[in-house]
Amino acid sequence: MINSLNYPFYVIDIFDYTLKLSNSAAKTIFGEYKSTDKCYFITHGRKTPCTGEEHPCPLEMVKKEKKPVKTEHIHLDREGNSKIYEIHCHPIFGNNMDVKQVIEYTWDITDRKKVEESLQKSKENLYQTTQLLERILNTTDILIAYMDPKFNFVKVNRAYARADDREPEFFPGRNHFDLYPNKENEEIFNQVVEKKEPFFIAAKAFEYAEHPERGVSYWDWSLIPIIDLNNTVVGLVLTLQEVTDRVRMQKALEISKQKFKSITELAHEIIMRIKPDGSCTYINRSGIEFFGKLKNEMLQENVLNFVHINDLKKGKSFLERFTKDIDYIEETTLNFMVPKGIRVVEWNASPIIDDAGIVLEIQLSGRDITELQEELIEKDKLAAVGQLAAGVAHEINSPLANITLKAEYLLNIINQDTSSLEISLLERELMSIKKEIKLCSKIVTDLLQFSRKIHLTPNKIKVKSLISDLLSSPSINSRLLEKKIDIGLQINEDLEVMGDKTLLFQVFQNILNNSIDAFENIDVKPLINISADRKGNNLEIKVTDNGIGITNANLKRVFEPFFSTKPIGKGTGLGLSICRGIIEKHEGKIKVNSTYRRGTEILITLPINGSHLFG
Repeated sequence: MINSLNYPFYVIDIFDYTLKLSNSAAKTIFGEYKSTDKCYFITHGRKTPCTGEEHPCPLEMVKKEKKPVKTEHIHLDREGNSKIYEIHCHPIFGNNMDVKQVIEYTWDITDRKKVEESLQKSKENLYQTTQLLERILNTTDILIAYMDPKFNFVKVNRAYARADDREPEFFPGRNHFDLYPNKENEEIFNQVVEKKEPFFIAAKAFEYAEHPERGVSYWDWSLIPIIDLNNTVVGLVLTLQEVTDRVRMQKALEISKQKFKSITELAHEIIMRIKPDGSCTYINRSGIEFFGKLKNEMLQENVLNFVHINDLKKGKSFLERFTKDIDYIEETTLNFMVPKGIRVVEWNASPIIDDAGIVLEIQLSGRDITELQEELIEKDKLAAVGQLAAGVAHEINSPLANITLKAEYLLNIINQDTSSLEISLLERELMSIKKEIKLCSKIVTDLLQFSRKIHLTPNKIKVKSLISDLLSSPSINSRLLEKKIDIGLQINEDLEVMGDKTLLFQVFQNILNNSIDAFENIDVKPLINISADRKGNNLEIKVTDNGIGITNANLKRVFEPFFSTKPIGKGTGLGLSICRGIIEKHEGKIKVNSTYRRGTEILITLPINGSHLFG
């Protein structure tokens, strides 16, 4: 009977741990053994009895408690594989009721333990998943409800309950359509159950029956069927998200688009939207008429294709600026080649930027100013002629008036008594007339030089030598001595520049004369400082004085032809205009800085190696 058992059965001596009896199942599992082998060696491969919490010896437990004991042990089979066994031990008593031997039988529960562990793990995962789902449901703003196939609520999250001003506990057991009757929605729910397919809808209008004050709201919602292994719908998950604000914004945006379209289509200006590469995405009616193409043709065109070849680089540079953190309105004027010919367009442009700061498009507003520009050119011409005439008249009238007075004076003397006419008086008055005529001649000479094209004769010029020659010239030297003006000179001997010596001499002569004139009626120790220094490939020359200076209002006009702050007859107002023309011909720059009653600085910048300018 013992050998017929399919699980190990054996009798162990309580004193020496040897097996006194075992069935064939024990030998099949643990292999053959000797009569002297110990139980712990046969089942565990150990050399000492089982001890500790993991492997407490059941024999000692039976011996101590004198009653059956059940425990679990890990045994090794004949191949050395670990197996989990449930061990049952029963005591065999001697005459004095001491435990002499123990009956032990074991069941292999390895697979059962794995199933139990797997089940426990599944329970733990299910618990964690349930907790996670519960937290998600109660923290999300999306409205979620779980219903049975008859649309009775099983569970709702807080957001769902809060939307109806209720607590989540209110809903379980109540029917959805008892609370929210709606024939159209009820038909949709029935179809989901019947067809076992999810349903989705966006921005569906809804009105709370119990909250009419809320008016119409809009919802994105879905209904998902839960299907078991038998392909039966066992539940429904309803999710809702209110999109009322989005719908209203979309409607407002649509109205705004319509307004924008109506305004732009009626506008006389060219209104366009283009991508940063220049391709057109929108153009109004005026723009279509200007470019002479159909609207669908323009929406496939690049606006740069119409820019005149001479302005193409300027146009590309204008668009590129919008990729470099420009978030304000930019202006430019470009020439376009269109069916009407070459047209001048004045553009205002601003970027359209997304949330990441990336330029999506550029909004353009253009105005055809071709005729206006032509009119302005004509007006400028007339204004220039008028200014010229006024300037010449202003400057020449004074010496002419003096000549007239002198001539009338001499005529009166002659008419009265020719015998009393003195040669010295006649000589003095005629010399005065000659002086005034010479002044008129100078005005005309300056005017001719101002209007004449400047021709340069290039040479290497020692800057210090040029300035020294100027300071020692009679016209300048006498004036410096007369007004007791100190000169400061900081120029290295080796500084050279390519230029026309005669014209540059004239420039610095004019500047020095202006500085000397600045000391009229001013109580300071006169000082003029002249310095020169190399700045890269350029030469910078500064002429500074501590004279009367120039007011802010007059400083803006110093380069205007015929503008002068000097009294009539003391200057033509062409000096600085001519100086600027000469310096610009040398591809240099001239700048005037001045503070009234504190002095003036003239800064001239010239390219050091400018021989290529005079070819």
